[in-house]
Amino acid sequence: MIQNCRLTHCEEVNACRFGKDLIIYGQGDALSGCDGVRVQYSPLDVFPPQFVVMSCRQSPIGAFCSQLVVPTQFIGIFKYPTDQTSVKVGTRDGLRDVPISACRIATPAHAADVEGVLEAIGYSADSYDDAIRNAYANLDLKSDVADALFTATIVESGYMSGGIVGFDHFFVKVRGRVD
Repeated sequence: MIQNCRLTHCEEVNACRFGKDLIIYGQGDALSGCDGVRVQYSPLDVFPPQFVVMSCRQSPIGAFCSQLVVPTQFIGIFKYPTDQTSVKVGTRDGLRDVPISACRIATPAHAADVEGVLEAIGYSADSYDDAIRNAYANLDLKSDVADALFTATIVESGYMSGGIVGFDHFFVKVRGRVD
């Protein structure tokens, strides 16, 4: 399926920090009944990274789609420098400087060091595989030994759904150690 994406109008864009992750959420306009709204990294190669909110075709080419603009909620989880207090998000209306607040999400700690064993949580809107890769990257296992073996075990997995912006993501909690 070919994705046809365009910048879209947003009524609201918010950002909050959860551990090392940045959560960007809000409400944007799907430009037809076959479109969905998503936030993604901007193609601009700048630091800190910028983001864009897009309306993207989600139906096969040739499908009948109503040409009505549909207000749609969106959410995305990204890696973002922890020393930044705001994030730039591009929409059809221009580039916004969105302040970053602390997230109020009732989930286990993002990463906790328990007696030399690290625990971390990874999220993905697409698959458990991506959530596992995200969790493993969040472990940040290090060793002074050149050929150290890192072991990670899945402790918990699930799917989170709900909230005011429709937080629909797979999550995986892993526990890791250096052997």
